[in-house]
Amino acid sequence: MSIDLSLVSKYRTQLMGIAAVFIVLCHSSFFFGGKVQALYSIYVNQLLQCGVDIFLLLSGLGCYFSYAKNPSVKKFYKKRLIRIAVPYIIFLLFYFVIDCLLLHNSIERFFMNYSIFTFFTNGVLATWFVAAILLLYLFFPLIYKIINKNESVFFICIAVTIVLVLLPFWNILPNPLPVIREIFLCRIPVFCVGTWIGKRIFEKRCLFKKNRMNIYLLVILIITLIAYSLNTISPNTFDKWTISRLLFLPLSFTLSILLSKFFHKFSIEKTKINQVLLFLGTISFELYLLFERVLAIVTKNMSTLKIFLNSPKAVTQAIFNIIAIGCTVLLAYLLNRISKKISSFLI
Repeated sequence: MSIDLSLVSKYRTQLMGIAAVFIVLCHSSFFFGGKVQALYSIYVNQLLQCGVDIFLLLSGLGCYFSYAKNPSVKKFYKKRLIRIAVPYIIFLLFYFVIDCLLLHNSIERFFMNYSIFTFFTNGVLATWFVAAILLLYLFFPLIYKIINKNESVFFICIAVTIVLVLLPFWNILPNPLPVIREIFLCRIPVFCVGTWIGKRIFEKRCLFKKNRMNIYLLVILIITLIAYSLNTISPNTFDKWTISRLLFLPLSFTLSILLSKFFHKFSIEKTKINQVLLFLGTISFELYLLFERVLAIVTKNMSTLKIFLNSPKAVTQAIFNIIAIGCTVLLAYLLNRISKKISSFLI
């Protein structure tokens, strides 16, 4: 028995649509109250964060295909930079007008939040993903070179990264290093695994045969048990969020395979769901940029309306989130279209 990964590539955009839904729901502010709220916040909301890891996995896959077809460092950097920078700069310009000129918020705080460098210098998380993905793109040619030269060395590098992330010395280091480790460094392996999956698909090779699959699953199980054991033995030393995000690697990997097989089995191409997921996958980056900001504006301006002052919190939050999601999808589509128009002149 072997696992065919070509379906992950075939349904890559749809999977990005799923990841976008996860990220939007993770950043939402739906309120359920009582024990349901506690369960949602602790378990469901945290698990939805794996949408970021699915996106990173698929980004690694896409990078391999792009670079393998045209192994030019200059062209690779240019294409990736344009894809991220153009929508991000447009977003910054419009949001600056709204946040600083119309809402009269601090210009200094705006640049502190949205300069990609402040994630690495101050641990600012407003748009940490932009800074992180650009850094991964910067080092991708090196990752590509290592994986094509020796896969064993490649996986040793991933294992070393995981071990380094798990070591307890991070807690004594000054900020923002612990924040960078918790949010970004622990997610480097999933991008690298996505690159490896891309290589396997590009070379038309299966993932691994049954005997090897058992070994890989055993290794994943052992790492999982060790990670949870370390956190149980010394919860103040081993950060639970770092460990949980490391475990998003096998989760995102498994979800991508299972969902792509599900899409194929039920011929999703013939359904409306396919069109929706393709649409959301196409604008996934723009959705990430916009949703939290749109939700904050909607909540701030609508919460003072009389109709919502005495309404149940669960109802008002549901209305705010639904309106914010609708506005975000529309704005993300417009941002994507404008970005593509501008990008066409730059490529």
